[in-house]
Amino acid sequence: DRRWDVEKITSSFYPDVPNRIQCIPLALNPQPDMVQVDPSGEYTVRSGYRLLQGNRDLNENTVECYNLFYKKLWKLELPKKVKIIVWRIFKNLIPNLHNLYNRRLVGSAICPKCARGVENLEHGFRDCHFVAVVWDLLNIKWNGEEGRKIFQDWLFGLFYNSSEYTCRQIACTIWILWSERNKWVHDRVFASSLHIVSMISSYVAKLNEIVKKLPVVKVCLERWRPPDNIRDGRSKTIAEKVTVNGNIVSVFAAEALACLQALSLGVDL
Repeated sequence: DRRWDVEKITSSFYPDVPNRIQCIPLALNPQPDMVQVDPSGEYTVRSGYRLLQGNRDLNENTVECYNLFYKKLWKLELPKKVKIIVWRIFKNLIPNLHNLYNRRLVGSAICPKCARGVENLEHGFRDCHFVAVVWDLLNIKWNGEEGRKIFQDWLFGLFYNSSEYTCRQIACTIWILWSERNKWVHDRVFASSLHIVSMISSYVAKLNEIVKKLPVVKVCLERWRPPDNIRDGRSKTIAEKVTVNGNIVSVFAAEALACLQALSLGVDL
């Protein structure tokens, strides 16, 4: 009967890690531990360095892809509230049950609509039966490999391979899905997949009409021109003068004398 050494695990890791380790089933027959990074199966400094370098390259590529997603999202002709909600969802900054459960604020993370899976980003916006029907009716599809990716990579793929119109439709779909989910959780107001599709289509159609009516504004940037007789083409002061005057009887007299000296400087130039 092979078991984890609970005492050693507890003393070696942070408090939340031992429980996760103990959930990993052990093989019935003892086998030597092997490191997949190195063909020999043994850990070396070189193999560890190679693993870290690979992870760093992967992270850099991921950040670049996500930045492309953000740029495309912010350029869409959509209300700011829609873009902000989609951005928050993409960053996983929403109170879905999975996040609340991890913070020990709720007792269950099961999807409140289908009760067939954990309500994380992937399930709540892609894998849930009710949500999958919505995407299917909107004729927004992806292959099986894309459907197994994490939410961020999946959504980036949809945006990357879609036109501006379709991206606008995808963003509105995610926004309305989250809105209708909240109505069900907090107010017990249920909307069928067909009704949600109708809402999305109507909202996108209105947005398209508004976009067509928007005037095409051409912004003309006027180049900076230095004021006459004060600065040169590099915005540097042509001349300046400091004079200490004594026996000034009033503020008015000081201002008058300053004007006289400024005129005198201008004449000298």
